[in-house]
Amino acid sequence: MVKQTIEKTHALNAVTAIVFDFRGYDTLGESFVLFTAISGTVVILRNAMKGRAD
Repeated sequence: MVKQTIEKTHALNAVTAIVFDFRGYDTLGESFVLFTAISGTVVILRNAMKGRAD
């Protein structure tokens, strides 16, 4: 496993290679979901605060 990781990624640290090279798209997807959740929460709270001010 370690030899295959070094051959495919040219990274000396197997953990870093797996996290950043093999799971990069997964991490990007998780970041997108987190950003969407935060944006949605901000929109909902902003609308709720406008409703109270009126």
